Amino acid sequence: MTRSVWSIIAIITIILATATPGYAQATFQGLGDLPGGAFFSQAWGTSADGAVVVGQGTSPGFEAFRWTSGGGMVGLGDLPGGTFDSEAFATSADGAVVVGVGLSAFGLEAFLWTADDDMRLLKDILVNDFGLDLTGWGLREATGISADGVTIVGWGTNGGNFEAWMATIPTGNCPWDLDGTGSVGVKDLLFLLGTWGPCPPKEDCSADFDNTGDVGVKDLLVLLGAWGPCP
Repeated sequence: MTRSVWSIIAIITIILATATPGYAQATFQGLGDLPGGAFFSQAWGTSADGAVVVGQGTSPGFEAFRWTSGGGMVGLGDLPGGTFDSEAFATSADGAVVVGVGLSAFGLEAFLWTADDDMRLLKDILVNDFGLDLTGWGLREATGISADGVTIVGWGTNGGNFEAWMATIPTGNCPWDLDGTGSVGVKDLLFLLGTWGPCPPKEDCSADFDNTGDVGVKDLLVLLGAWGPCP
């Protein structure tokens, strides 16, 4: 070998012998609290990458918060009516959707928060926006949410009994656009008709707009009512 080759080998050997493995470092930090009231905060959930944390702080009432590394801790407010008291339990993988509990005039009620709509009663969303019949149900707390922000779980009261529940909320503003073309049309209708009847376990049932467990007349009427370009 030439002297230059031996020199290169020697340099590489020295680098490999002295290099420090690039292990990830552990970190720890306090997240602070909301302004006002006694200093008290607790965190309950985080986004997939840890960039968003949700929980409860004091401001001066107990208030749900959403923390980001860039913006710090920001209060999410509370539901109208009742004592000011809210708490965030979980967030979607991207940190865009937050669920928890607030105090309304009717007591504990589950909420859903997004930057566009702020804090809303989850029951109102399901009933008013998607037409579900939740007669007899009180959705008391939303305690978890799937990574995609579509499926929410919690507990509530149903006919006087305490019962766990699960709700799904389609993403986007046009859940009736089943083929993703930006409008509701013939292909969406054919897809709905092709899935008519009970929803198969673990299979796509996106045409079940009213979340009854089967695709039927009500779902057909919803799709026809949304016919045309998506808003």
